[in-house]
Amino acid sequence: MNGLEGELVILAYHSPYLIYLLPGIITAQMSNQTKEKVVIDNGILEVANNNCSIITNQIQVFDHLTHDEESLKDKRVGIYLSYLDVKSL
Repeated sequence: MNGLEGELVILAYHSPYLIYLLPGIITAQMSNQTKEKVVIDNGILEVANNNCSIITNQIQVFDHLTHDEESLKDKRVGIYLSYLDVKSL
């Protein structure tokens, strides 16, 4: 998953964490080792008590025929540049 600070990997027993997520693909590995991929628009990730929660305005099951990773990357870059512009004020 992608945040303003770059690409993130959250493992079991991760320390508490709160971050703004950028548009992209999230891969979640379940306790039974299966992997699920979803696409989010943007949102907030919270890690606490060995649980990971995501609040987002849009989520879809990932489909490589429907979702274009390059357009998601372009969207992330645009949001990040806007963030830097505001931060420099």
